[in-house]
Amino acid sequence: MNGLALAVEDNAGRPTGIVTKLDMMGCRGEQRATAREVMMPRAMVLDIDATIADAARVMAREGFHHLLVVDGDRTLQGVISTFDITRWIATR
Repeated sequence: MNGLALAVEDNAGRPTGIVTKLDMMGCRGEQRATAREVMMPRAMVLDIDATIADAARVMAREGFHHLLVVDGDRTLQGVISTFDITRWIATR
């Protein structure tokens, strides 16, 4: 879990979607809901070697607060959020 988002991946480790805090709040009381039912399948991915500026541009352009970070094989490596970027800038 990265703050407010959880990446969903297939058996090969490739990202298939993302579940955010808002998604979880939307299914409150639905304890049997699956990740597939709750996740946003249109999650944006970012190459692991992309810069912070690249991430910020994608987030601003697409209106997302989280990006799934993948390597050259499109294997999920993590999640980056607007909070991560803000914290990085603030500590530099």
